[in-house]
Amino acid sequence: MPYHSVMRRVLWAVAGLMMALPLAGAAQEQIQQYSYLYPQQPMPDEGLPVSPFFEGWYDNGDGTVTFSFGYLNRNKTTVRHIRHGESNLIENSDFQGVQPTVFHPGRQRGVFAVTVPADSRAEDVWWNIIDEETGEVHKVPGRGTVSAYELDWNPRPHGSLPPLLWFESESSADRGPEGVTAPANVTTDVGQPVTLSVKVRDDSPRDPEDERFDDTIPVRVVWSLFDGDPEALSFWRHEAHMNSGDDPRVVQLPEAYGVARVDVTFSRPGTYLFRAQADNFAGPDSSSNDQCCWSNAYQRVVVDE
Repeated sequence: MPYHSVMRRVLWAVAGLMMALPLAGAAQEQIQQYSYLYPQQPMPDEGLPVSPFFEGWYDNGDGTVTFSFGYLNRNKTTVRHIRHGESNLIENSDFQGVQPTVFHPGRQRGVFAVTVPADSRAEDVWWNIIDEETGEVHKVPGRGTVSAYELDWNPRPHGSLPPLLWFESESSADRGPEGVTAPANVTTDVGQPVTLSVKVRDDSPRDPEDERFDDTIPVRVVWSLFDGDPEALSFWRHEAHMNSGDDPRVVQLPEAYGVARVDVTFSRPGTYLFRAQADNFAGPDSSSNDQCCWSNAYQRVVVDE
């Protein structure tokens, strides 16, 4: 039998064995090692670590640079909650606390960014995540000195740009991974629904003679918990977006302009931070794989008893 056929059978046999093992102790460690060696194999629902990613850096033209970070939650369905501290730490300490504590399954690109002053642009910004069960350290540097990781704010080949986001005045609108943060907290009580909203506009310059742009490319807004207890909330679709599909966290704006609203109810008091990601991935030149074109907005909610 040819060597590659033998190896294929061996790999499938090992895959079946590893998927059958309980996710504890030595077995969990074996599955983690296996996921690195054979990343194309189906992942289990739980038991695997979260790895931080450095997406790249932007030259802002004024001497400052912006570092974009994302992550990979290797678990198929499990949301991981890793609080700020030694297990979820950013060095330089100036930026500690801006990273998420809630990690949704899969590869999540550009979930936050930090802007480094001109006199510090040669210094690394490290994001460290420690798996609390195994002690395994996952870390990555934000680094603005390697040209291969440089990103840009220019329109894509067919005009796509990250959509603009704002909370109050459009004069405060911004775009990209660093995005905008709401100037005021939303407050509510346990069990009382509250509406989160952000304003969106896609100003991508499209070719009017290209038939692919005869219809407006919609903007999608996805709301998710960024920091807080993920088991303490429920999302509900706002009445303004009843035709946006099955997932209440996802809002479709077919005119590429409008207000993206979602209703949330909390079962426990606390402080929560939400992220709204606006994208025009329906365009022919826009996707997270290409590090374009989405923008982030962050809204803090304080929940009382």
